Amino acid sequence: IIEEDEHLSSVPILINAQPKKRISFQRQVSGWSKAKYVLRLLRNTMQACIRFKKLILAKRQTKEIHSIESNLNRLIDAFVYGDFSKSTTPITNEEKKFELDELCQCMSRYYERAVIRLITYQFIHKFIQNLLEINDQNRIIIILNLYLPHLRNSNIEWSYLENIQAINNQLKEQITSTYYSIIKTILSFILKLKTLKPKLLVQNMFNLLNLSYESIDIIYLNQNQFCETLFVSFISFTKDSNHIISLDTKLTAYNWFRFYIFKLCEIIQLDQIKSTSNKIIEKQQQYIFNKLILNEMKSLKQLKQSLPIDVEQDIDQEPENRKY
Repeated sequence: IIEEDEHLSSVPILINAQPKKRISFQRQVSGWSKAKYVLRLLRNTMQACIRFKKLILAKRQTKEIHSIESNLNRLIDAFVYGDFSKSTTPITNEEKKFELDELCQCMSRYYERAVIRLITYQFIHKFIQNLLEINDQNRIIIILNLYLPHLRNSNIEWSYLENIQAINNQLKEQITSTYYSIIKTILSFILKLKTLKPKLLVQNMFNLLNLSYESIDIIYLNQNQFCETLFVSFISFTKDSNHIISLDTKLTAYNWFRFYIFKLCEIIQLDQIKSTSNKIIEKQQQYIFNKLILNEMKSLKQLKQSLPIDVEQDIDQEPENRKY
């Protein structure tokens, strides 16, 4: 055995214990690729700087507009109600003339803004009426979805009846009437659609109705039967309808209806504090609570009673349904 081991030990070892190194390929980056990466990085940085600059300028412009509006309101209030800090000091004719000139400038600016807004709303109403005469419904929906959001722009110079409080009531009524005529035209177009209601278009319409409601708004909504039409068409679960309405659309309509009821009750409460009353608004409140909401609750109760016993028990036992 010892001889065999010596014989084996004399044989050269053929197995190499050290593993061979794998050949690795490294990608060579050319100078042009590095330059393209640097140029792309510079371009993205420049675009970010431009967007940031536009954002800063927009905020600065908004602050300037708000300061102008506050100065306008302050001048009008000081002239109408009197500035108590100057009540004890005599006012010269020059100071009085200067205040009158400032007040005239404020009033002329309010009037100019209101007239421009009225003319623009009249043009928009006519434009939408002509647009709805096109036979292509898809094109109409696309144009309205692009156009309607600009009617409720965040710019303080352009927002329904805001910042034109000092104008006369006749001009306010004309602006309000034209504005609600636009919404009524859009609503009539949506109700005529036989397919699924376009979600974005419905949201844009309710965005136009998202206002800080006052008495004049409640009156116009009552005259055009907005509340009843929207409740029956988009909110009610018991009314028979041939239109398909998504749950998101119903929730959007329900949120608007809830906000509308809140503002309606708030206006009535303020009138009671002032010892005044508006019969149109009070009738609207009675109609909503005693007819729309009460009839809907009765219909839902009858619908639940008409269901089979097994289905009714399943609905009551589901924890998600108990929330509603």
